[in-house]
Amino acid sequence: MIIYFKKILEASPKLYLAHFNLAVAYQELEFKDEAISSYKEAVNLHPNFADAFLNLGLILEDSENSDEALIYLEKALEIDPENPVILNNLGITMKSLERIE
Repeated sequence: MIIYFKKILEASPKLYLAHFNLAVAYQELEFKDEAISSYKEAVNLHPNFADAFLNLGLILEDSENSDEALIYLEKALEIDPENPVILNNLGITMKSLERIE
């Protein structure tokens, strides 16, 4: 699957959904660094893509990088303030950082 997304990106490097899908594929294979890089490219290309910000925050939290995860989860919430998945994961991250008010 990864090879197909890479081929798509060779032809259309600014296709944010291909970067997102490549990140998901990397994440499923537990290639965290590659997934993080691809999610970051997706959000750079489409700064209102809440799902990419959410997934990026989740993988960073899973990588024990809660401070950076918080930044991306807050951006996801800014884009989609009623999303219960974002709200839940933001709460989990804030708890891990002991920032619950």
